Amino acid sequence: MKKIQDAIEVARELEELSGLDPFRHTRKREYIDVRATLTFLLYNNLNFTLAELSRFYKSNGKPYDHATALHALKNFETYRRYNDRIDKWLESFQDTNPHTKMQKSMIKQNLNYLSPNNIKRLNKIVTMMYEKDKQLV
Repeated sequence: MKKIQDAIEVARELEELSGLDPFRHTRKREYIDVRATLTFLLYNNLNFTLAELSRFYKSNGKPYDHATALHALKNFETYRRYNDRIDKWLESFQDTNPHTKMQKSMIKQNLNYLSPNNIKRLNKIVTMMYEKDKQLV
């Protein structure tokens, strides 16, 4: 039950940020982007399965099956590449979520956009942080 309540809260917050209802029955690009973002957040941060995603959307009046959820997840990077607002929405969730799982997920997603030089720099930083933390244990 907590999982569903958390999902409803995420959907409400995303609707507030975007100004778009993710459960509205339309194929307009901006709504697809909002639904894909919601699907990404629920799958990666609340551990929803594809079947749970389908049931969640259907319980909120939006026809959505597991194949639709899988399509949204597989194409999320493309949606994100062409809609800068998605990064702003994700940042809002990262800043308000006290759990590190969301932050780890955001780091993984952002890696896809780094240049090779920045990846090398980041690798050095992460290695130093890891070594320092390892010494503290």
